Amino acid sequence: MDRYAKAIAGAILAGLSALAPTIADGNITATDWVLAAIAVVSTFGLVWSVPNAPAKPYAPPTSDSMSTTVNVGDAQPGTPFARPGLHERLMEDHT
Repeated sequence: MDRYAKAIAGAILAGLSALAPTIADGNITATDWVLAAIAVVSTFGLVWSVPNAPAKPYAPPTSDSMSTTVNVGDAQPGTPFARPGLHERLMEDHT
């Protein structure tokens, strides 16, 4: 059952998504059921047929990766984090 869980969840969501517009108007026709069934079967088959990616070994974060911080308020003009005019407005307030 564990190896089918992802496919079953995808199939249920696909079926509900296919039926959502018809549930809203309260009129579910035979065509709507057929479209929902096609969505369920095709999604189940596609998700089940694609293998899971191999698990990557866990590597705890290093102190180098945790020490980098970005303070957007300190961004200088021309840097990717600077908003146009922000530096000038801040400098006007402090003069």
